[in-house]
Amino acid sequence: MLTENNWLSYSFDDGPIHGKKLSANAEFKFYISPDVKLKNLSYLESLKNNAAIMRDNFREPFDVLLSGGIDSEVIVRTFRDLGIKQNVITFRLENNYNVKDVAAAQNICQELNIPLTIIDWNLEQWINNHAYDAYQNSYCPMLEKMIRFGWLEYLDNIPVFGEGEPYWRIDDNGQWRFHWGEDDFIAGVNGRNVGRTVIGEWYAYTPEVCISFSKLPLIQKLIANEMPGKVSSWSSRSLIHQAIWPSIKHRPKMVGYEGQTGDPATRPQFLTDFYNQVMQKTQCTVYKYTLDEMQGWFK
Repeated sequence: MLTENNWLSYSFDDGPIHGKKLSANAEFKFYISPDVKLKNLSYLESLKNNAAIMRDNFREPFDVLLSGGIDSEVIVRTFRDLGIKQNVITFRLENNYNVKDVAAAQNICQELNIPLTIIDWNLEQWINNHAYDAYQNSYCPMLEKMIRFGWLEYLDNIPVFGEGEPYWRIDDNGQWRFHWGEDDFIAGVNGRNVGRTVIGEWYAYTPEVCISFSKLPLIQKLIANEMPGKVSSWSSRSLIHQAIWPSIKHRPKMVGYEGQTGDPATRPQFLTDFYNQVMQKTQCTVYKYTLDEMQGWFK
C-alpha cells in the first residue's frame, strides 16, 4: 500500500507496519493517521487532486494499467485532463482470454487519441512456473489480482493500478456500508514486498476520494434507501462518471478471461484448479463502515 504521507497504512496481525503477510489466515489491519487534514473537495476535485499530488511526488511518465473497465479508465482520463504523462498499457492473454477487455481498452484510447501499448503475455505459463512462488511470498487471497504481480517486470516506470475504488453495499441487515478489503490493496502491498514503488490503490492514495464519493447525491440516495432494488454502488459507476466524462460507456463486469463468447463468470480450468489446490483457504479481511464511522476517521 502506498498513500500520501502514509495517511492509510497496514499491518498483518500484530506485525510491523507495512510488514509481510506470513500465513494464509493472517488478519489485514488498517491504520488511519491522526494527522490527516481533510480537504473539502468535490468528487471531481478530489480525483484531480489525487493525480496532481502523484505528479508532484513521483517522476513522470506513469505506467497506467488499462483493463478496459471504468476504474482504470477514470485514471487515464484524469491524467490526460491534467496533462500528466502516462504510458497506457494493456496485457493481452493467449487464446483470446481477455479479447473483450483489450477491445475496450483500444476503443478508449482511440477516442482519447492516446497511444496504447499492448503486451502479449502467457497466463497459463505464468501460473505453471511462477504463481506458487508468488503466493508463498504474499499469501494473496485473490488469484485474479495476484496474476498482476507477473506484469511488473515489463514495466519500467511507476505502475498504477485502479484499485481501492469507493464501494458501498447493503448488508444482510439492510444497512449500507462502505467496503474496503485486503484485496483492494494487494498490488501496493506486493510492491512493498518486492521493493518496488507501485501505486496499487489509486483511489485511496489520498483520503478525499472515498469521502467525496460518499457525499455524491446518488450515493446519498443509495444510503438513504431511496433507490429500491439497488444492493450496491457498483452498477452506478458508469452514471457517476458519465456526469464528468459523458462518453464513458457502461460495461458489464468481467473477470478478464471470458474469451469472445464466454459469460462474465468464465475462467480457464487451470485457474480454478490452482485456486482450489493452493489458495482456497486464504483469508481475505474485509472492513465495512457506516457513513458515521467514515466521518469519524478524521475527527
